[in-house]
Amino acid sequence: MKHIKLILFNIATLITGAYNMNAQYGEGGPPPFFTSPPVYYTPPPSYTPPIIPFTPNIPVYTPPPPTFNITPPSPGGGGGGGSFPPPKKNPKNNRTNCRSKSFGGTKKKGKVIGVFFKGNLSGSGKDITSGEARDTGKRFNDLKDVVTNSGKKFVPDIIAPGATITSAVNNGLSHITSHYSPGDQIVIYGFSWGGDAAVELSHSLNQLSTPIPVNLLVTVDGSDGPLGNETVNNRIPDNVGTNLNVYQTTPSGTAFNFPISGAPLPTDSNYSLFLHMSGMERIPASRGNANLAINSNRTTVINKNATANDVNHSNIQNVKRIKDLIKKRFETNVLGCP
Repeated sequence: MKHIKLILFNIATLITGAYNMNAQYGEGGPPPFFTSPPVYYTPPPSYTPPIIPFTPNIPVYTPPPPTFNITPPSPGGGGGGGSFPPPKKNPKNNRTNCRSKSFGGTKKKGKVIGVFFKGNLSGSGKDITSGEARDTGKRFNDLKDVVTNSGKKFVPDIIAPGATITSAVNNGLSHITSHYSPGDQIVIYGFSWGGDAAVELSHSLNQLSTPIPVNLLVTVDGSDGPLGNETVNNRIPDNVGTNLNVYQTTPSGTAFNFPISGAPLPTDSNYSLFLHMSGMERIPASRGNANLAINSNRTTVINKNATANDVNHSNIQNVKRIKDLIKKRFETNVLGCP
């Protein structure tokens, strides 16, 4: 009996201990007799989609060959325009006179509107006197004498371009449009930097809603100095009847010069310009180029290469054979129209 009580007591003790353990750890407390081995979560390996090479099948468009001829533009910038019909040729003078009445000017009627651009770039596009224009002013006086002797009215303007030619061109355009009437004869003259202004003014007149014809355009050694004539427009628009272009090809004079410090040495074609701008070397500045008619059926371009030992950019307007050539062209165009 005594042994049975002891066995029952031990069983009661075990039941009470298990209950207290569950009460301490909560439901599902740790097993009282063994511990399961830990189980660790191992994520599946990351998924890398396979790379499937894809070459798009894009058809290449090949344009059909052109069915007409295109003449590429010549270098020098500028544009054409205008709506003038081809002029009638003058067989007696082989198209070297004032071409036709479509370019203005006759013996019997009309006035002569003259616009002259001197060289240099310090004038801000303002009007100046013939004395201030120096050699350009002398050529202006030659035209004035021809017009006066013809009995026609002369409406002149002399302009000094600025660092850009825009103001000078606008000044010349305003002068012409405020005085022009159909039948008037327009003569535009430009030397050096003013030569580019003269060509650009001709283009501006051609781009008006009603283009205005230029009977005679005279350009003398058109140049932009150290820029190598990259900005000079040598394409003559088809509202110009005759362009006399006198030039020399020996660079003369010197360009402006100021030092640059700390600049890297270039290794390309700009090296010479770098040397010049650094004060190590001076680059010869000014020379001219030949001009080209945009429409040779309408415009006669007379290129006169005056390169010679006694001709340079500074004196080209005042060499006797050249100034005589220019004056003769004034006479031909002002007096030669039928």
